[in-house]
Amino acid sequence: MKTLMISAIVAASFAGLTSANAASTGNGRYCVEQSPGSFEKYCNFATLKACQKQAQPQFLRCMPNPKHGTTGSASRR
Repeated sequence: MKTLMISAIVAASFAGLTSANAASTGNGRYCVEQSPGSFEKYCNFATLKACQKQAQPQFLRCMPNPKHGTTGSASRR
């Protein structure tokens, strides 16, 4: 049991480190994960609503495309 618990902690730590380097394809503003818990993203959605329409029946998540940068348009002075 203790070994299983340690394995789970190590796996969770590894997952946190690799999520920053997740592979994504497409140039849309929003991405959907390829499969539940996957780090691969399909980013061809212009709106969050369109992404969610695709994701919800398969219990997937939508997120902003990391390649798009920030969504804010305010200029800094």
